[in-house]
Amino acid sequence: MRTQLKALCLALPIAALVAAAPARAAEDITQEAQGQAAVLDGDKPAAREKAIEDALRHAVEMAAGTMVTSTTEVQDFQTKMDQVLTHSTGFVKKYDIIKEGMDGEVVQITIKAQISMGKLSDDLAAMGLLMARKGMPRTMILLAEQNIGMAAPMAAWMPNAGQAMVSTDLRIAENVSIDELKKAGFGQIIDPEIASSKAASVGGFTTSLTAGQARKLGSLTGAEVIIIGQVIATSRGSMGDLGPDWRSCVANFSARAVSTDNGDVLATSETTQNAAQLDDLTCGKEAIKKASKAFSADIAKKIAERWSKDVSGGNDVHISVKNVGSMKQASEFRAAMTNFMRGVKAVNQRSFSSGTLELDLKLLGSTQQFAEELEAKKLGKFTVTVKGVSANTVECELGK
Repeated sequence: MRTQLKALCLALPIAALVAAAPARAAEDITQEAQGQAAVLDGDKPAAREKAIEDALRHAVEMAAGTMVTSTTEVQDFQTKMDQVLTHSTGFVKKYDIIKEGMDGEVVQITIKAQISMGKLSDDLAAMGLLMARKGMPRTMILLAEQNIGMAAPMAAWMPNAGQAMVSTDLRIAENVSIDELKKAGFGQIIDPEIASSKAASVGGFTTSLTAGQARKLGSLTGAEVIIIGQVIATSRGSMGDLGPDWRSCVANFSARAVSTDNGDVLATSETTQNAAQLDDLTCGKEAIKKASKAFSADIAKKIAERWSKDVSGGNDVHISVKNVGSMKQASEFRAAMTNFMRGVKAVNQRSFSSGTLELDLKLLGSTQQFAEELEAKKLGKFTVTVKGVSANTVECELGK
């Protein structure tokens, strides 16, 4: 019975476990768990980090088990278990280390973790933790809006925007989206006027960005994420059922979230919302408000899911290394990254040309912390100077 229970709690996604016990879904569960990891090449800090990760996975495993009310036969047990545990850290709101020690060359750590069993996007505290672990990314919002009576979607950064904007336009989608995203945990949003000014200075785009334009806007504003798209309200005519003066309309909202340092699309969302009012313009505003709220909730959820995956499974980080003297040295440096750097799960070479080595890493943890350790730590025979760092990129050079 206990074996079956353990198998079930590991095999089902967290959302399914929540559904199995709705009365307890909103509760936080405090769980003690132990983790351990062997010290390799004398790197005790790396082993300690892995031991904490191991303990967190065990904590989520045990917390999930308390919510399971039935048992069943489980197929592909190991695969399903790995899927659950890979995302376990996304459900940890906070934890304290209550015991720490060594057993020979093995680090052993006991933690007390506060586990949230709700979906991450619905748990603002958990979202806050996720934001912190991602370095509190700054978000820039660029939304073009077309209310009823306007010829096309327009925004302040577009050429000749003032000529096409109706006088009653209040940047409804932008304002509502900012408010809703802040409620969802996006605390650092670039001021809309600064965003519009910098976007106008870059120019050359409307409702989509190239990777180069995203990088340029990121450098001008400090934003790590840009949400860009459009919302269009259209009239559907009169609604006789409600009365002779009532009007029906619909708003279509489509946008995507883009990482500024590499142009990677983090998430996309599209929604359609209806409204009814006594005149077309008011109806369009109401539909845009409803669409903006629905869009913001969906894009926040999808970004959270992406970041949760990055935190637990590893970020894709690009590192550019200069002053690499030969193919042999390039190979030795790749090996040193895996052997000496904490959180590096995989290293793939993209290119090597004219002394510059381009690598793609799968990295657990903060890119900023990785860059600081990279410069401070001696990687075998290599010393490294970091020249630049962003959320998903590091530029550095080898010492001579």
